[in-house]
Amino acid sequence: MSPSQASSWSLLLLALAWALPLSAAPEPSSAEALFEAGQAAARAGNHALALDRLEAAVRLAPGNLRYGTELRQTAIAAKAFDRSVDFFAALAEAHPSSATVALGYGFALVDKLPAAFKLSQVGLAKKAMAQFERSANLEESWLARYSLGNVKIYFPRFFGYTESGIADLKRAVAESESQARRSYQALAWAALGDGYWRVGNLVEARKSWQRGQELFPGDSRLVTRLELDDSGLDRFLSQLLRPETRVATDLAEIWREGWQEACGCDPRAAQ
Repeated sequence: MSPSQASSWSLLLLALAWALPLSAAPEPSSAEALFEAGQAAARAGNHALALDRLEAAVRLAPGNLRYGTELRQTAIAAKAFDRSVDFFAALAEAHPSSATVALGYGFALVDKLPAAFKLSQVGLAKKAMAQFERSANLEESWLARYSLGNVKIYFPRFFGYTESGIADLKRAVAESESQARRSYQALAWAALGDGYWRVGNLVEARKSWQRGQELFPGDSRLVTRLELDDSGLDRFLSQLLRPETRVATDLAEIWREGWQEACGCDPRAAQ
């Protein structure tokens, strides 16, 4: 073949290569592949694609608490609160015996609270409370019991939930005292004291925070409360315990340590 013929063939092959359609990358099909694709899309700022991928992962593995948590956090970033609530409502209907799915639905409702109209906030909180209670009834766990009690103490006392919220938080701290010590357990001690503050019992409130401080020295949530005087405490907790205040539901501390004790389940489980 002469050099001119070789050159012509090269040009022809190059032209054909440009003309042929590029083959699309294969769609992820396993739950883990979908989860990783969703995380990648979220990091790239493509929230629509991230939500699609993460929802598909959760449908394949509805009992995977970490998948559901990542989905909810992406929905928060995208301000897609209604989409998140609707998704978890359908998931809970499809999996009525899953304590983990009930937790996810409850958290999705809590996530929506700060962005909701005032008139709808009470209804959302009540629905969240019902899901956390359902989760605890299906499978008793520190996370379900703490979440249930914590939602209840956000209600002003005249709603009638504060005392039962204190009882739930007492169960959470009692449960944690029979487990290995984990930093996230300090949350229940802080909330228990907040519940006592809500009913005007500052003596028991400070006792709860002090006990928590003995177990978790230096925990900033407990230190802050103990350092405030009564009037400062009123201002701090009046601002904190409001529906407009976003509650961290990323479960970051639980992923770092002790998820088995917290949720009573394997958060990576498929069912």
